[in-house]
Amino acid sequence: MVIGSRFIDESTNEVPHIRRIGIHAITRLISATSGIKIRDAQSGFRAYSKKAIKLLELNEDGMGTSTEILLKAAKAKLRIIEVPIIIRYEGLNTSTHHPLAHGAGVVSSIVRLVVVQRPLIYLGGPGLIFLLVGVFFGVLMLQVYVTEHHIITNIALASISFILIGIFAIFTAIVLYAILRLEQRKMI
Repeated sequence: MVIGSRFIDESTNEVPHIRRIGIHAITRLISATSGIKIRDAQSGFRAYSKKAIKLLELNEDGMGTSTEILLKAAKAKLRIIEVPIIIRYEGLNTSTHHPLAHGAGVVSSIVRLVVVQRPLIYLGGPGLIFLLVGVFFGVLMLQVYVTEHHIITNIALASISFILIGIFAIFTAIVLYAILRLEQRKMI
């Protein structure tokens, strides 16, 4: 897979400042979640080998597809290289999406893809933390009740909320993990 990167030779490209910040942020997020080191994760100027096209089964719509391609290519251990390209933004209406909407769409795609790949870590871990925080608030509320004989509503509600969110996240992680395992067994 070859990506045409706007950031290998930055002296030849005049990427608008706001766009540059967004591209770098998304690229860092993709690099952190996939383990691949690239400079321009949002470049649509790409070339694929026949092997890459056969291996990459895509589900995302819109701008999230570029992210899905990179994450699945990394998982399939495809070789990804970047080559420098030159682009000019002068006088062009280069985007049909608002920058914030575009960024939010891409980030939500990354979250969906990463959570589905490792639900026990990305849902179960935070769920366990929420559950423990809820238990902490519950114990704190019980201590106040034992010593002062009244319930502090805010602490009780915090305890219940954290416990419910934690349980929901843990059960969701377990269900997603089970579905993932079933899908993996189906493929074998």
